[in-house]
Amino acid sequence: MGYLCGSIKIHQQLGLIPPLCDALAERWQALWESGAIDKPKALVPVPMHRSRLPLRGFNHAVLLADALGQRLQLPVRDDLLVKVRATVPQHDLSGAARRRNLAQAFAATEADPVEGIAVVDDIATTGATLAAVAAALRRGGHQISQYAVLASAMAR
Repeated sequence: MGYLCGSIKIHQQLGLIPPLCDALAERWQALWESGAIDKPKALVPVPMHRSRLPLRGFNHAVLLADALGQRLQLPVRDDLLVKVRATVPQHDLSGAARRRNLAQAFAATEADPVEGIAVVDDIATTGATLAAVAAALRRGGHQISQYAVLASAMAR
């Protein structure tokens, strides 16, 4: 699955987004219906720094959140968080280096606090990005209830 996430992000194979999001939405829906987890109130994609977006041409996390939001009838709140500091690419960094790289890289906007947020990204490798995003959202008064990623390399 991590390979497919790289195909989306690096090779711009955006046609992979619908079937992958369909599978994630189906699983998520089953978890809600079983009562295992609550349905979030909003999806928040991990933002890119404004200097990186023109290089890639799209933010994969926004595309994923939009696709999931449509399938699950959830609002996408890409206005709650910004990446305020450019960082180096993470793929060759250790977990500790990733955490240092992302320190203070994200900030919540002045939006009213939202409860029950699900943070959306493509892959969780060490959890450093999700942790940095969650910390920034919490500082802004928001409550994170879940994380949604297409793939995870994290140990259980």
